[in-house]
Amino acid sequence: MNNELEVDTLDFNVEEQEGFRVTDASSADWALMKLREVAKQEELDNKLYNENLARIDDWRQQAKDRTDRKREYFEGLLDDYMHEQLKEDPKYKLSTPNGRLSATNRTTWTHDDNKLLERLEGTEFIKTTQKVKWGDFKKTLKVVNGKAIDENGEIVEGVTAEKVTTINIKTEM
Repeated sequence: MNNELEVDTLDFNVEEQEGFRVTDASSADWALMKLREVAKQEELDNKLYNENLARIDDWRQQAKDRTDRKREYFEGLLDDYMHEQLKEDPKYKLSTPNGRLSATNRTTWTHDDNKLLERLEGTEFIKTTQKVKWGDFKKTLKVVNGKAIDENGEIVEGVTAEKVTTINIKTEM
């Protein structure tokens, strides 16, 4: 296919365009125009998606609210029943074809880290963590042949760098 501006709608098969190449400013402009059309179509698709998604999310939330209320009701009934049974027998368990009921005792802890740090300072219960401030350190480095060089001109072991070129494509809306 030649580079003339033959296709002016988004309705074309990308595979059929395999022979097309950008060879000059005119063909680059055509490709940019096509990208702009793709962006507009994508924006429309996203708008439709979001509108339908919002409607579906509303439906799902209403359905979830109904099932949550029912779940809470039946769990409350079973919770009350278990507490009554545990008063009679602290090891009470129930197993039926539809499920099981049991109770577990555990300790819930709350703590104030600042007060504990004061109390436990200098003991084996205090953990010290060191971490490199990479963002600050990186600003002091220079790159020479893929090696990181510090302020003293020395190679920094454990650090390599690679220059990467990124092509930025932006269409006007």
